[in-house]
Amino acid sequence: MDVSASPRVVLNSVQLAWLQELGVERTHLHRLGASVETAQAAPSAATATPVTSGSTAMAEPAVEQSAVRTDVSSSAPALAPAPAPQTESGLKAAIQALRQAAGIRQNARAEDDSTVAVASAPAEIPNTFSALQEAVQQCQACGLHQMRSQAVFGKGDPQARWLVIADAPGDVDDRHGVAFDGQAGELLQAMLTSVGLGEAEHSFITHLVKCRPLNNRMPEADEITACSPYTLKQIELVQPAFMLVLGQMAANQLLNNNSDIEELREKVHHWQSPQGKAIPLIVTYHPAALLLRPQHKANAWRDLALVKALNQQG
Repeated sequence: MDVSASPRVVLNSVQLAWLQELGVERTHLHRLGASVETAQAAPSAATATPVTSGSTAMAEPAVEQSAVRTDVSSSAPALAPAPAPQTESGLKAAIQALRQAAGIRQNARAEDDSTVAVASAPAEIPNTFSALQEAVQQCQACGLHQMRSQAVFGKGDPQARWLVIADAPGDVDDRHGVAFDGQAGELLQAMLTSVGLGEAEHSFITHLVKCRPLNNRMPEADEITACSPYTLKQIELVQPAFMLVLGQMAANQLLNNNSDIEELREKVHHWQSPQGKAIPLIVTYHPAALLLRPQHKANAWRDLALVKALNQQG
């Protein structure tokens, strides 16, 4: 077969990097006998995006801005070049084109480039942890399910004393399906261990949304709303005595305010459950923010000292 004469899908290097991470290029292009050629061009590092306090976003990896051509077999339909801009809509279009070339059926509803249709969560939320986890893995209640590797339910003791909650999974979490499984997770484990919460039975760790937003952006309001039935059910099933919230975004959502994280720290707040229970809640920095701004670790230690004092009193 003369591959060189076949139609081509043209991707830039940023798009190819994300498609490789999502597994599309590995799973389907190679099955089609595709080859990847990188044109000679001067490399240029992608701009790293800093993380603000309370964000799970990590700096994006540097990639070469060279042109990349991916050849597909002559049996694939002719495809227009994938959009070059480094945007979520552009990457969606590239993924869609590759899936069509591989003959993958798409179950997602049609959507335009600016909006994502949001379905409701299941009418009946399961009442057991195992069934709830299965429901989360199969969930398609918002557009995040189209980009995830796998949903991230959470980890720890289903009847833990402390519920630890952040905003959204990171890239390592997404690949492994485990909450806080990367470098930020190692720091979080050290933080919890320092105040006597290091054992697995002492805490359950989860996120407001269970799927990683593309490029580690902050989850949007409709995505949080779509996932909230699962999070509320987790809290109901765990029945924690206390809550530790990581980052401003998650704290604002749970406390229903717009306060800066510095206003929320070093205080004991209370989260009112739908069942009428007031759960003491402490806010501190997200570990990913501490990795980028280690000067805040001293402040975080004061928050953890409050966690330790509250734990000893309760």
